[in-house]
This record gives sequence, structure tokens and C-alpha cells, in this order.
Amino acid sequence: MSIRHGVYIQEEATAVQVPKTGNSSVQVVVGTAPVNMAENPSEAVNVPILANSGTEAMAALGYSVDFKNFTLCQTMFATSNLFQVSPVVYINVLDPAKHNKELAEAEYQVNQKQAVIEKEGIILEGLTVKNSTGDTELKAGEDYSAAFDSTTGFLTITMLAGGKGAAATAIKVSGKVIDPSKVTKEDVIGAVDPSTGAETGAQVIRQVYRRLPRHRSGTYSRARLVADSGGRSCTCSQGSQDQWRIQRNGTS
Repeated sequence: MSIRHGVYIQEEATAVQVPKTGNSSVQVVVGTAPVNMAENPSEAVNVPILANSGTEAMAALGYSVDFKNFTLCQTMFATSNLFQVSPVVYINVLDPAKHNKELAEAEYQVNQKQAVIEKEGIILEGLTVKNSTGDTELKAGEDYSAAFDSTTGFLTITMLAGGKGAAATAIKVSGKVIDPSKVTKEDVIGAVDPSTGAETGAQVIRQVYRRLPRHRSGTYSRARLVADSGGRSCTCSQGSQDQWRIQRNGTS
């Protein structure tokens, strides 16, 4: 048997899988997402959002590993990490203006100009930040900046130089947080407002063909509606460009 001396290299093919891009049978998923983390939360409610990757979906809708409460995140994880399939159309029905609860005022320590609020779902709009005595309210963009940790969903508040909280060692924070438990099956099934024509929930599926870019095949030939936070699920199939048949729990 021959003996090889020295350093030698053996190259092997990479195990990284290339995402599969579909021309038809594109998933349309209706559920809940932590849209409080989105740049414009109100613009991510009851609208079809096309994402060509998990990264795009997370940027548009936020992300949490709490798949029970944020069902759209489960699809983001599965399509990106397990099956490498794209694109996906997401429809979020969690409305921060409607599905929320109070965040009681509490004091948080400031370390190296930053305070971490270890709670998921904090809504930036209407957030109140005060100094430790509670007699001075701090202003966003002037006294502090706020950003979400994309991994934990926690909010980090950073004191700005020259602001009223620049020398703070503690702050008091109160406001509201999103509450996925308030999302009902009616929110997922959706409705059409007879006076305005506004569509919600699964009714938004009819907008997919009209509002989003078509695939090379020219249509979104099939869609799937997964479980909402209550465990209910539906399957939708497209008969023609604007006609959908919805089956829920075995009934049409």
C-alpha cells in the first residue's frame, strides 16, 4: 500500500441546497406575524406580501420562534430552512391597533447607554419612555432610539448623546404589546366590508392575482391556507383568475 506524505486536499461538493423557485402552486399563507417589528406595521395587515426568501419575509413581517402564536413564522422557517422553496405569499391578520394589550409601566436599567426591554411584541407607536423619576418624558429620535433584536424580538432603547436621557442609569417604559390570543377564526376567514369594499383574512387571497407580479406560467394556480393561532386550517384552490374555493375542516 502506498503512503502519501505531506499536506493534500480533497474537495467535495457543497451540501448547501439551492432554493427551488416554483412557477405554479405558489403558497398563499394566512396567519399571524409579529408585525410590530416591521418598519410600517399598519401596512402589513390584511395585504398580500410576496417574499422570494425567508429574509424578505422577516423584513416585511418580523420573526419569532414562537410558532404557536405567530404561525406565519413557521412557514418562513420551513420554506427557508427545511424545503428551500420560494416564493411565498403571506397575509397577516394580526392588527396591532386591534389585537393588543397594555404594557404596564416598569423600570429598566440602562447599561452603557442602552436598556433592553425583555418582552416580545412591544408596539413602538404610543410607547412612553420616561426618566427614572417619571417626571420627564423622553422623545424618540431626540432623546433615544429604539430597535428590535431580530433574534429575540426584544426592544433595545439607546440613549442619544445630548438628549435628556444621556446620563440616565434607569428609565421607565409603558405602552402596549401585540396580543396574538385576541386573533379569532373570524379574523382568519375574513370578510368584505359592504360600505368600503375592504377585504380581510382569506378574502384578501382574491387580490393576489391582481396586485402581485405573475409567474412565468401567468397565474398563481394553487394556494394553501395554514393554521391560525387557534389551530384552525383551510385549503384554498383557484378555479380561475379570481375564483377561489375555500374548504374548512372538511366542509366547503
